[in-house]
Amino acid sequence: NPFNPVTTIGYSLPKDCNVEIQIFDMMGQEVTTLVGEHKNRGNHIVQWNANGYSTGLYFVSMKTESYQKTRKILLIK
Repeated sequence: NPFNPVTTIGYSLPKDCNVEIQIFDMMGQEVTTLVGEHKNRGNHIVQWNANGYSTGLYFVSMKTESYQKTRKILLIK
């Protein structure tokens, strides 16, 4: 999953709900919030333009009322 400098994150919601998608650095500090709002059920995509960020490992965290998942992504410049 290496990317440079833009990555697309796709997700699917089985019902309408509040969604929060955040990016964290290796130290666990929040870099940015990509989504922080109520979304309708269905398929969605969001892009992160990491231009201006350092090469390295980042974490994408997605949270809803009933789901939480964190994945690693690698920014290579």
